[in-house]
Amino acid sequence: METTPSFLVPSGPSGVWQVRLYEAAANGACSTATFPGYPGTPDKTLSFDVARAVIIGAVATGGVGGDNWVSEQNPGSVQTGDLQIESKSGQNKRIFARFNLTGAGIAGTVNSALLRMQLVSAGSGFPRTHTANRVTGPAWLESTITWSSQPAFGAATDSQSAPRTPLPALIRWFVTSDVQDFINSSFTNNGWCIKDATEGASGNNNGSYKATEANTSTDKTQGPVLLVDYSPASPTPTATPTATATPTATATATATATATATATATPTPTPTPTPTPTGTNLAVAAALGTYGGTATLSATLTSTSGPVSGKTINFTLNGNPAGSGMTNGSGVATSNTAVTLCGSSYNVSGSPYASGAAASFAGDTDYAAASGSNSLTVGRATATVTVTSYTVTYNGNPHTATLASIVGVCGETDATVGTVDVTGTTHTNAGDYPTDPWSFTGTGNYNNTSHLDRVGERWLCGYCDVRITWAGLCHHAERGGGQWAG
Repeated sequence: METTPSFLVPSGPSGVWQVRLYEAAANGACSTATFPGYPGTPDKTLSFDVARAVIIGAVATGGVGGDNWVSEQNPGSVQTGDLQIESKSGQNKRIFARFNLTGAGIAGTVNSALLRMQLVSAGSGFPRTHTANRVTGPAWLESTITWSSQPAFGAATDSQSAPRTPLPALIRWFVTSDVQDFINSSFTNNGWCIKDATEGASGNNNGSYKATEANTSTDKTQGPVLLVDYSPASPTPTATPTATATPTATATATATATATATATATPTPTPTPTPTPTGTNLAVAAALGTYGGTATLSATLTSTSGPVSGKTINFTLNGNPAGSGMTNGSGVATSNTAVTLCGSSYNVSGSPYASGAAASFAGDTDYAAASGSNSLTVGRATATVTVTSYTVTYNGNPHTATLASIVGVCGETDATVGTVDVTGTTHTNAGDYPTDPWSFTGTGNYNNTSHLDRVGERWLCGYCDVRITWAGLCHHAERGGGQWAG
């Protein structure tokens, strides 16, 4: 393959496209080559966004917009650099971005609009839910906006999960309704505020996205991008007027009445019928995972004529946004977001969730909208429990192993995860105890476990020789398997 491969994108719908690369079994002519991985196991899969209108960079225009971030901790300061976002009491950070839509050619019906940003850093508190909120005003400018002067914004237009790993990661918010309203002039285009869904939280919830300034002449994909798919409005046909005959005057030798011309009716144009979209069915696959693990959703879109390819399917998991995917040649779409099963939304006690895995297709001029759901099953996780063993010298007192830590898969600790019983490790007499029993009883999201471990070992005097003198004689005792007494 060339060092910088390129190809012409064929016509088709907007969304996230994939290119699958397959390596030949051996060097030689392409006409006789075989590809072991084709079609199910590509050697490399590349994903990229395709849209009818692509606006690269949130650039300030006419003294309005651009992109920047604001800091609650520094309310009067204008920020610079990567776009910071954080949820922390007294130190929240928000991002503002506005795209110039003038001259983009977007008109008619907006079928899909995605605000895409590149997440490049994430604190230990991630994954976090980040929302895109339409700015209601007033107008703002990237070079002057601060926390104190930030404009107002409405409820979240869309919410997406920002992962801890892997990074960098492209986060896409669905802002279709907002862009439609901007185009229709229903609302003024003041852009969006990107913020944490739950501000003021504890922990390391600081992250950053690349700003427009990160784009270079050879790579313009670093900063924010707006991807819009639209259907231009069809022009209304204008009726062609029918000429009306002009009456001919009648010569009159005598006083004869002149005939009055009868007006010819102008025909009313017949409207072009709107085609009826083909009906579709969306079958969602059942989802399952272990608490603290991940779940990826998939669904199959079909019509009466078979699978429907090239359509964007949006997913939710227990009502939470779970990404989107494009249907392939078999009509199957797989979410581009693996959802982490942490928090009360995914408690094992509620599993199976009968309609927890859900998906929807918005429909277009060719195919009708469809939605579907299936079950979500969440299994118990295994906690990490550390019990500290002991090696002590016999002193006549009982000793017991100690609990060092209990850690859950979602960062929980101690009693929120479960309890440990180490009473079976208690010993008074000296000896070696290789199978001391102890057990862990988990809360609703965790498995109970039992253990037989070497946690107790007691000796009369440890690793030593003992010489004791009585009755005028010296007696010698070495370390042994039980108590020694003279």
